[in-house]
Amino acid sequence: MQRGLSLYALGAVLLMAALPAAHAKEAVPDRSVISAANTASNESASARKDQAGQTVVTGAENADKTAAPAAAVPAPAASSAEERQRQLEQREHEEKLKKIADEQLKANEIRKHAEESRKVEREMQEKLRREKVAALKFAQMERVREAARRQYALERHCTIRPVMSDEEIAVCKRVWR
Repeated sequence: MQRGLSLYALGAVLLMAALPAAHAKEAVPDRSVISAANTASNESASARKDQAGQTVVTGAENADKTAAPAAAVPAPAASSAEERQRQLEQREHEEKLKKIADEQLKANEIRKHAEESRKVEREMQEKLRREKVAALKFAQMERVREAARRQYALERHCTIRPVMSDEEIAVCKRVWR
Protein backbone atom coordinates (compact mmCIF):
# COMPACT_ATOMS: atom_id res chain seq x y z
CA MET A 1 0.00 0.00 0.00
CA GLN A 2 1.20 3.50 -0.79
CA ARG A 3 1.17 6.43 1.53
CA GLY A 4 0.82 10.07 0.60
CA LEU A 5 -0.60 11.57 -2.54
CA SER A 6 -1.67 9.38 -5.40
CA LEU A 7 -0.47 10.09 -8.92
CA TYR A 8 -3.70 11.95 -9.69
CA ALA A 9 -3.41 14.20 -6.64
CA LEU A 10 0.30 14.72 -7.29
CA GLY A 11 -0.52 15.75 -10.86
CA ALA A 12 -3.11 18.24 -9.57
CA VAL A 13 -0.53 19.71 -7.16
CA LEU A 14 2.08 19.98 -9.92
CA LEU A 15 -0.49 21.54 -12.24
CA MET A 16 -1.25 24.11 -9.59
CA ALA A 17 2.44 24.94 -9.19
CA ALA A 18 2.80 25.45 -12.95
CA LEU A 19 -0.13 27.85 -13.25
CA PRO A 20 0.37 31.61 -12.78
CA ALA A 21 -0.67 33.03 -9.43
CA ALA A 22 -3.78 34.70 -10.93
CA HIS A 23 -5.19 31.35 -12.02
CA ALA A 24 -4.04 29.41 -8.96
CA LYS A 25 -7.18 30.17 -6.95
CA GLU A 26 -9.42 28.98 -9.76
CA ALA A 27 -7.54 25.70 -10.17
CA VAL A 28 -7.33 24.70 -6.48
CA PRO A 29 -8.67 21.16 -6.31
CA ASP A 30 -11.45 20.35 -3.92
CA ARG A 31 -10.35 18.54 -0.73
CA SER A 32 -12.62 15.69 -1.68
CA VAL A 33 -10.71 15.28 -4.98
CA ILE A 34 -7.40 14.96 -3.13
CA SER A 35 -8.88 12.66 -0.53
CA ALA A 36 -10.58 10.54 -3.22
CA ALA A 37 -7.25 10.28 -4.99
CA ASN A 38 -5.58 9.27 -1.76
CA THR A 39 -8.20 6.67 -1.00
CA ALA A 40 -7.97 5.25 -4.49
CA SER A 41 -4.34 4.39 -3.78
CA ASN A 42 -5.22 2.73 -0.45
CA GLU A 43 -7.38 -0.35 -0.88
CA SER A 44 -8.67 -0.56 2.70
CA ALA A 45 -9.17 3.17 3.25
CA SER A 46 -12.50 4.94 3.14
CA ALA A 47 -13.52 8.65 3.15
CA ARG A 48 -16.26 10.33 5.17
CA LYS A 49 -17.28 13.88 6.08
CA ASP A 50 -16.87 14.84 9.73
CA GLN A 51 -19.12 17.26 11.61
CA ALA A 52 -17.07 20.29 10.52
CA GLY A 53 -17.56 19.35 6.83
CA GLN A 54 -13.97 18.27 6.23
CA THR A 55 -13.21 15.00 4.48
CA VAL A 56 -11.60 12.45 6.77
CA VAL A 57 -9.69 9.46 5.40
CA THR A 58 -9.96 6.34 7.49
CA GLY A 59 -8.33 2.99 6.98
CA ALA A 60 -5.49 0.78 8.07
CA GLU A 61 -2.73 3.40 7.63
CA ASN A 62 -4.77 6.59 7.54
CA ALA A 63 -7.02 6.26 10.58
CA ASP A 64 -8.60 9.62 11.50
CA LYS A 65 -6.32 11.72 9.28
CA THR A 66 -7.85 14.66 7.51
CA ALA A 67 -7.10 15.35 3.89
CA ALA A 68 -4.57 18.01 3.04
CA PRO A 69 -6.12 21.46 3.35
CA ALA A 70 -6.34 23.63 0.25
CA ALA A 71 -3.86 26.11 1.74
CA ALA A 72 -1.20 23.34 1.80
CA VAL A 73 -1.13 23.23 -2.00
CA PRO A 74 1.89 25.34 -2.95
CA ALA A 75 1.05 28.02 -5.50
CA PRO A 76 3.06 31.07 -4.55
CA ALA A 77 4.03 33.48 -7.31
CA ALA A 78 7.74 33.02 -6.64
CA SER A 79 7.61 29.28 -7.18
CA SER A 80 5.56 29.67 -10.36
CA ALA A 81 8.17 32.14 -11.68
CA GLU A 82 10.87 29.69 -10.65
CA GLU A 83 8.91 26.91 -12.32
CA ARG A 84 8.60 28.95 -15.51
CA GLN A 85 12.33 29.70 -15.36
CA ARG A 86 13.04 26.00 -14.82
CA GLN A 87 10.77 25.07 -17.73
CA LEU A 88 12.47 27.69 -19.90
CA GLU A 89 15.89 26.30 -18.96
CA GLN A 90 14.62 22.78 -19.62
CA ARG A 91 13.33 23.82 -23.07
CA GLU A 92 16.66 25.51 -23.82
CA HIS A 93 18.47 22.36 -22.68
CA GLU A 94 16.22 20.20 -24.86
CA GLU A 95 16.79 22.55 -27.81
CA LYS A 96 20.55 22.29 -27.26
CA LEU A 97 20.30 18.51 -27.14
CA LYS A 98 18.17 18.52 -30.29
CA LYS A 99 20.66 20.82 -32.01
CA ILE A 100 23.53 18.55 -30.98
CA ALA A 101 21.61 15.51 -32.20
CA ASP A 102 20.87 17.27 -35.52
CA GLU A 103 24.54 18.21 -35.88
CA GLN A 104 25.54 14.62 -35.16
CA LEU A 105 23.06 13.39 -37.76
CA LYS A 106 24.42 15.87 -40.29
CA ALA A 107 27.99 14.85 -39.43
CA ASN A 108 27.03 11.19 -39.83
CA GLU A 109 25.38 11.94 -43.18
CA ILE A 110 28.46 13.86 -44.33
CA ARG A 111 30.70 11.02 -43.14
CA LYS A 112 28.54 8.45 -44.93
CA HIS A 113 28.51 10.58 -48.08
CA ALA A 114 32.30 10.94 -47.91
CA GLU A 115 32.70 7.19 -47.37
CA GLU A 116 30.40 6.49 -50.33
CA SER A 117 32.33 8.98 -52.47
CA ARG A 118 35.63 7.35 -51.52
CA LYS A 119 34.16 3.93 -52.20
CA VAL A 120 32.89 5.04 -55.62
CA GLU A 121 36.28 6.63 -56.36
CA ARG A 122 38.12 3.44 -55.35
CA GLU A 123 35.75 1.38 -57.51
CA MET A 124 36.34 3.72 -60.47
CA GLN A 125 40.10 3.55 -59.97
CA GLU A 126 39.94 -0.24 -59.74
CA LYS A 127 37.80 -0.35 -62.89
CA LEU A 128 40.26 1.90 -64.75
CA ARG A 129 43.16 -0.26 -63.57
CA ARG A 130 41.38 -3.42 -64.74
CA GLU A 131 40.57 -1.79 -68.10
CA LYS A 132 44.19 -0.70 -68.48
CA VAL A 133 45.43 -4.22 -67.67
CA ALA A 134 42.91 -5.66 -70.13
CA ALA A 135 44.01 -3.18 -72.83
CA LEU A 136 47.68 -4.12 -72.25
CA LYS A 137 46.84 -7.83 -72.45
CA PHE A 138 44.81 -7.23 -75.61
CA ALA A 139 47.68 -5.24 -77.18
CA GLN A 140 50.13 -7.99 -76.31
CA MET A 141 47.84 -10.64 -77.78
CA GLU A 142 47.47 -8.55 -80.93
CA ARG A 143 51.27 -8.30 -81.27
CA VAL A 144 51.54 -12.08 -80.89
CA ARG A 145 48.81 -12.63 -83.51
CA GLU A 146 50.46 -10.19 -85.94
CA ALA A 147 53.78 -11.93 -85.49
CA ALA A 148 52.07 -15.27 -86.16
CA ARG A 149 50.46 -13.86 -89.34
CA ARG A 150 53.81 -12.58 -90.62
CA GLN A 151 55.42 -15.91 -89.81
CA TYR A 152 52.69 -17.75 -91.68
CA ALA A 153 53.07 -15.46 -94.69
CA LEU A 154 56.82 -16.14 -94.73
CA GLU A 155 56.25 -19.87 -94.36
CA ARG A 156 53.98 -19.83 -97.40
CA HIS A 157 56.77 -18.35 -99.54
CA CYS A 158 59.19 -20.94 -98.35
CA THR A 159 58.35 -24.30 -99.76
CA ILE A 160 61.00 -26.92 -99.51
CA ARG A 161 61.80 -28.57 -102.83
CA PRO A 162 64.43 -31.03 -103.91
CA VAL A 163 66.31 -28.37 -105.89
CA MET A 164 66.58 -24.84 -104.35
CA SER A 165 68.82 -21.84 -104.95
CA ASP A 166 71.11 -20.43 -102.26
CA GLU A 167 68.82 -17.44 -101.86
CA GLU A 168 65.74 -19.65 -101.28
CA ILE A 169 67.72 -21.73 -98.77
CA ALA A 170 68.70 -18.53 -96.84
CA VAL A 171 65.05 -17.36 -96.75
CA CYS A 172 63.85 -20.75 -95.52
CA LYS A 173 66.54 -20.80 -92.81
CA ARG A 174 65.35 -17.39 -91.58
CA VAL A 175 61.68 -18.46 -91.64
CA TRP A 176 62.13 -21.70 -89.80
CA ARG A 177 64.29 -20.39 -86.98
